[in-house]
Amino acid sequence: MKHISLLVSLFLLLCVNASAQTSSSEIEVVYKLTDAFNAHNVDDMLKWVHDDVKWFFIQDDKLEMSTSGKDELRTAMLGYFDGIPSARSEVLDELINGPFIVLKEQASWETSTGRKSQTAIGIYEVTDGKVKRVWYYPAID
Repeated sequence: MKHISLLVSLFLLLCVNASAQTSSSEIEVVYKLTDAFNAHNVDDMLKWVHDDVKWFFIQDDKLEMSTSGKDELRTAMLGYFDGIPSARSEVLDELINGPFIVLKEQASWETSTGRKSQTAIGIYEVTDGKVKRVWYYPAID
């Protein structure tokens, strides 16, 4: 009996340590990236992506890589927030398929004529607790 309780204790300790070492679930990672985007905190955004993150846009029959790596993403996001300081994104719907998170997002921003918005579909691939690749489909006004 003593051996069984020792084994159970050891198993529980290993389980607690393993769960403490695992990263956030895939959807949590994408939501943390979205929160950092909404706060316009580029440094925080970069915490949630791989060093070699790739960001793609799909338009008609073309797949275009927008950024490759954290440095390009940093530069792109700083320019984006500088040009659209009121930019925000709201998740309207989600679909989880293993490491792939599909979001329907509504982007909104202020203009001199009022608030504008559009929706788009983005697919995020999360591996090892960070976003590895993102594919964005054309926005709909």
